[in-house]
Amino acid sequence: MVAEIQNMNISLEQLKVELLSSNKIIEEQKDIIMDLKSKIDSCDEELEMQNEVITWLEHLGDCSDRDDRTAEIVAELCEVAGDLEEWKTRCTEVEKHLKDLDEEKMELEERFKEVKSETSLLNQELVTQKDIAADLASKL
Repeated sequence: MVAEIQNMNISLEQLKVELLSSNKIIEEQKDIIMDLKSKIDSCDEELEMQNEVITWLEHLGDCSDRDDRTAEIVAELCEVAGDLEEWKTRCTEVEKHLKDLDEEKMELEERFKEVKSETSLLNQELVTQKDIAADLASKL
């Protein structure tokens, strides 16, 4: 019985450590996501300005030099747009990972509560057993 309680206490401590570690990871992931969202917002604004510039450049003249430069700028801006899409995809992946971690954290917290409750019940049972043993010892 005492060994079971010790095992439960060890399990409880391990769950506490795992829960704290999960909480730390979740907070770090939240910070990363906030940073990524900020970068994406900034890139969105930049992309919008670049699209306006592309539109303006496309309406500029018929000169072949201008067309070459416009094509070059358009190609660069398309590359930036591709990078932005990649960041959006990464952010979505990180958000999903964070959601999974949050669900895992909730499961760990629930299991932690269950183990704590079981430990409490075992402690009460141990006290009862000790009282019974003491009563029997006093009768002998």
